[in-house]
Amino acid sequence: MIPVVGLGIFPVLTHASPHPTIEHARRPVLGASKGNRPMKKFLGIITLLVAVSVSALLSPVVYADTFTDYTINFLGPAGTVFPTSGTIVYDSTPGALNPFAGFSVSWDGEVFDFASIANQYNYLAGTQTPAMFNTSVPGCTGAGYQSLIVAMVACAPDAVWAAQADTAAGTAGFSILFPGVSGGIPGFVDMECCTLSPSTVSARPGYTNGGGGLPLTIVDPPPSVVPEPGTAALVFVGFGLAWLARKRLGRRAAVTA
Repeated sequence: MIPVVGLGIFPVLTHASPHPTIEHARRPVLGASKGNRPMKKFLGIITLLVAVSVSALLSPVVYADTFTDYTINFLGPAGTVFPTSGTIVYDSTPGALNPFAGFSVSWDGEVFDFASIANQYNYLAGTQTPAMFNTSVPGCTGAGYQSLIVAMVACAPDAVWAAQADTAAGTAGFSILFPGVSGGIPGFVDMECCTLSPSTVSARPGYTNGGGGLPLTIVDPPPSVVPEPGTAALVFVGFGLAWLARKRLGRRAAVTA
């Protein structure tokens, strides 16, 4: 039998055994090996991209503004006209200006907004230097001097609320005070006008201005964080490319099988 010279793409006849056999030339195998190198590099890049994306997603420095929602619970005896809601939305991002994004109470059909005054109290007068309040005093559960929002939560056991609507004066007022905190946290008072119910209403009927104050609590839940849109998009792109690479590799394996 006349040997046939392999050209790298056709089978080669050989006399290595008594019976002629067909063995595949090595060139296609070598070519396949070289062809896998770009795919391996591609998979390596995708793996790195996914790892960086996940790391960026978990890193606290890439989070967007972090807002914490506080709930104010108003307490009092039976017969009290309670607020329907009380919330504080606080921007916990370090260095955020005017961090009280929201601070409102709804009572007797009125909405009392304390955000502006809270942002004013948040700084030393005439500066953008955060004011600090002593929480190491009776009535507070904190330690040392803290920011306004931390002090409000720590001293909430000493806080009281009061509200009254007066049709004769055409006003409705709501206040949250910290009367027992020495050196303390300023009071929050808001007065609304001219949209009152037909009759005079107090938070605690029979007592002027809510009976001198009723207790409240401020619930501080764990802060929720939101990733930057760009970071989230990077993660989705990384996983998407990894899925495409895996699908492509599967098709290649099916063809060569």
